[in-house]
Amino acid sequence: TQSGTTPSFTNTGSITLASGRLLTVSGGALNLSAGTLAGDAAAALSLTNVALTMNTANVTSRVDFGTGTTLAVPLNIPVGDSLRVNGGTIAGAGVNVAGTLYSLASFTITAPLTTATTGVIDLQSTSLTTTQNWTNNGILKLSSNNGGLNTSVLMAGATLTNAATGTIEGLFGAGGGRVLTVGTLDNLGTLNVNAALTLGGILQQRGAFTVPATRVQTVNTLNLQPGSNTSVLGTLNVTTCNKLGGTIGGGGVIPASCLP
Repeated sequence: TQSGTTPSFTNTGSITLASGRLLTVSGGALNLSAGTLAGDAAAALSLTNVALTMNTANVTSRVDFGTGTTLAVPLNIPVGDSLRVNGGTIAGAGVNVAGTLYSLASFTITAPLTTATTGVIDLQSTSLTTTQNWTNNGILKLSSNNGGLNTSVLMAGATLTNAATGTIEGLFGAGGGRVLTVGTLDNLGTLNVNAALTLGGILQQRGAFTVPATRVQTVNTLNLQPGSNTSVLGTLNVTTCNKLGGTIGGGGVIPASCLP
């Protein structure tokens, strides 16, 4: 616990956490933009009420963004680097993902979130919650390493835009569901449901959407927009389908309301 008028700690050396050990920092400012903080998959940095400055190249342990922790400056995850989030809430100056953000426990983002075309957000049996609109320019993966848990993106009332360079993947894993709860999913890129998504909200289909053979995909409201390409090799169930343009086919089961 840091105390005093303006408590702070800046690491310029080397800190190594033994397997399974937890480094807890509470209060004040913590600067990890230099030096190294290393730990294996069982070691973690746990933060509470901390103003954090961090360089992901220097921190390889898991990070738990506990209550009251904020980013003092934007957190950049460069190409080739990664951040292993162990839960909590990422608040403050913003998160820019050009490398990989791994979710090892469910977490919330209230800070502005951007992803580059090289950026990967990898969720496995965890959830990402945010109420802000954001755009995926890279890859958003929903997989599973624990069959008893769902993998979810929870954005009730907000819009997730999958840009032309973006890919959203429902992937095989150890079981559990894949859940995408949004106000609107605006798909201009690629939407692959190798493992079916529970998709809540409106799907504005402007890009490529593939339902593989043997898969059953359900959509509440599907708006097929001009220029879109929807390939159904399995089964597509739709409550409300608005055919405004684009192509749909593939030889699978398609609702009559979606056909030309």
